[in-house]
Amino acid sequence: LDWSSDEDDDGAGPSGSGGGESSKKRTSGKPGWGGWGGNKGHVHGLDRKLAAARAADADARSTAKRPAFALRDAPASDARRGARGTNGDAGNFSANSPGVGARRGGAPEPLAAMFGDALPADAIEDVYRQCGCSVESAIEALLALTTNGDDKKRAERDPTATADATAPSPSSSSERAGPDLWDALPAELRLLVLDHLGPKDAARAARTCRDLAETVRAWRANKKHVAPPATLTVAGVCSLLRAYPNLESVSLRRCAKKHGCLRDVSDVFRVLRAAASGPAARTLRSIDLEGCDVADADVVALLETFATFPEPEGTAEYPISELKLGKCARVTDKALAALAAHPAGRALRSVSVAGTAVTAAGAKAALGGVAAGGFPLLERFDFSGCLDAKGAVALPPLATVKALRALYLPALTALTAQLPNHAGLVEMHVSQCVNLTSLHVSAASLKRLNASQCKRLSRLELHCLSLEALNLQHCSSLTGPLAFNCRGLSEELNVSGCVSLRTEALRAMAAGSPALLRFRMEGCASLEGELLFASRALREVVADGCGRLVSLRIAAPLTRVSARRCKSLTAVWIEPPPDLEEGGDGDGDHDAGPISVSIHSLRLDLRNCVSLTRLVGIRAAALEGRLDADLVGCLSLPQNARPPGRIRE
Repeated sequence: LDWSSDEDDDGAGPSGSGGGESSKKRTSGKPGWGGWGGNKGHVHGLDRKLAAARAADADARSTAKRPAFALRDAPASDARRGARGTNGDAGNFSANSPGVGARRGGAPEPLAAMFGDALPADAIEDVYRQCGCSVESAIEALLALTTNGDDKKRAERDPTATADATAPSPSSSSERAGPDLWDALPAELRLLVLDHLGPKDAARAARTCRDLAETVRAWRANKKHVAPPATLTVAGVCSLLRAYPNLESVSLRRCAKKHGCLRDVSDVFRVLRAAASGPAARTLRSIDLEGCDVADADVVALLETFATFPEPEGTAEYPISELKLGKCARVTDKALAALAAHPAGRALRSVSVAGTAVTAAGAKAALGGVAAGGFPLLERFDFSGCLDAKGAVALPPLATVKALRALYLPALTALTAQLPNHAGLVEMHVSQCVNLTSLHVSAASLKRLNASQCKRLSRLELHCLSLEALNLQHCSSLTGPLAFNCRGLSEELNVSGCVSLRTEALRAMAAGSPALLRFRMEGCASLEGELLFASRALREVVADGCGRLVSLRIAAPLTRVSARRCKSLTAVWIEPPPDLEEGGDGDGDHDAGPISVSIHSLRLDLRNCVSLTRLVGIRAAALEGRLDADLVGCLSLPQNARPPGRIRE
């Protein structure tokens, strides 16, 4: 063996015996290699052995992939006919047929003759044995192997030239194909399948066949909302919007300049003109331009794009009723004032300027109605995240809005909504206003109020007779409402995380809500002493983590009570609901008669109440099999106080 560089081609045995060019190359070697030269050193004898082994492996692989004798330019069906013979004698090929016997220790001679050049002898023998020693079955299997290998090889060489050759014949494809499940689906299920695809994937599916094209066309006709993907170009978005004839809303937030193709306001105008000139111009009602590069002077012009003239000299009509301008940083109070003064803005019923430069004064003017220069038909208004909305805000009495969203306004300090009885405000969300200290709401029609995570809220006045759900989660500075007149509160009262809320205030809130179904007070660390509830409607009470609560007494038709990790809780009373004379005045739907509690099952979760010593009022439910209790970690509860039945301890 001789160590030398790649360039040595004389190969000649031990060092010093090569001579010629080899010797010259060795003397000009890389420093540190002892004068043996070259950047890549090899052992000559070992290189030749490895090269020979690699060549043998390559020849074996090419031989294994070589197709059968008559299959290179003929279809598989012709090859099968040639292998079986032309006189119908293929059925006579078998291992026991005379003259066609198997070779000793191998496959029959016809198989070796037909496929010996394409497959190794041991592979032919294995296929023959796996086919139950049937020559005809082995021919079918070996033909499939050789044709697949040949087709793959030809497809890698020239995909276009072998497209026709590799395509299965109609007879063979019909034999192998199963039932067509797509054709078996009804039209409604086909449309549901396409609902899981995006507009771009649906367009690709429409190009596959005529049947799918008709299905996609029907799906587009039923589609009411579309949001073009960010990967499309401006021309692609325009073409996409023209393909949906009955659109009601279009969202361009995914195509905004940060991720998509709408780089400036000219691109936005181009897309909206395409939508206005398409078949959906008469049905389009909502435009979402969140994140687009739109300024104050562009807002009115964008809506004018959709103007229609029913008569040659008639007044223009504007079909757009919902406009979303969220995160358009160049939109200010001027855009709202221009919209309110234009006929296109007077038709708007929903406006969103969340995350823009709109101030509290601009929002108040927009909500003031026609008298204050606002929108006359406005029903939904969202100015969440407007960092310029500062100070105290008072809703105008003539506001027509039904849903108001004012989330994450860090500079808002006070919010007042004193509305007349005929006002239509139904939903109000003022969550995450971290500097809000005062909230005064007087709205007879308000049904849902969310003031969660207002950490500095300390003054709360509510006069909402129709309120159904109230969320005050994590208002950590709230000790109690100054006024709480919400006798219609029926769905849920959530004061979880109000660590400063007092027991007396909580009792007053519960007493002022006789129709309440769910009461959540997790983590109210200031609750102490005894907590008493008496209601003929209450179903769920959750008081987890109230560490200073000593006793819990509830008289209601309960289905769930949870007081986990109440380390000071010593006693729990579950009593029947009060009678009509004791607990109600007969003015509510829930006070219409006695309530039977025997049909309700009770789930009691008192895990890790380490000081619990008494459980009262649950033995009857346990004996009737209606109790599911979890008392894990109640180490102080004596055995005789534990109820029978399904108890986890």
